[in-house]
Amino acid sequence: MVSGSFSNQVLLVVVLLAPALIAGASGPPMAENFLVAEGFNAAQQVHSPTEDVQSKPVDHKVARTIDSRKEGGGLYLLISVAPEDFVRERMTQLARQLNRDYENESKLIVSIFDNETTARNVIPAGHQYSEFKKAERGVYHLDRRKGVEYLHFSTKPGRPSNEIKLNLRRARPQRTQKTT
Repeated sequence: MVSGSFSNQVLLVVVLLAPALIAGASGPPMAENFLVAEGFNAAQQVHSPTEDVQSKPVDHKVARTIDSRKEGGGLYLLISVAPEDFVRERMTQLARQLNRDYENESKLIVSIFDNETTARNVIPAGHQYSEFKKAERGVYHLDRRKGVEYLHFSTKPGRPSNEIKLNLRRARPQRTQKTT
């Protein structure tokens, strides 16, 4: 099946040369722009940048933890992530990570900041509440009993933390076992 292999190599050449052509490179293509691999299957190797972004874990730091599980409020985290991660794909990946990392928590609320110092020092109540809300870039909320999971975030500082609203799950509420 030589023709299939040839078409895959042609696709590879087009993929490798496209950036140079778009950038306005002149002259004949240089040999270093070509990759020849025996048995290369371009269809198996080419994937979208979104796949890379979604599969790469989002680095985050837990700045503070407030445990209000005894009062029925759940576990509350204040975390920081890099400012460039405030895009839909990265925030969705972060939500997946938090869901997985805290799989035994029935209720989890996470305030997301783009600065670790702010996440550590701003107080989410009282006279600093307005400063807290200005600095907060997002909120992740998970309530397994009610079957609710959502993520709100802003794409740029200064915008409301609910600029983007993603309803991540409309699952059935978790059943509580009754003892007789």
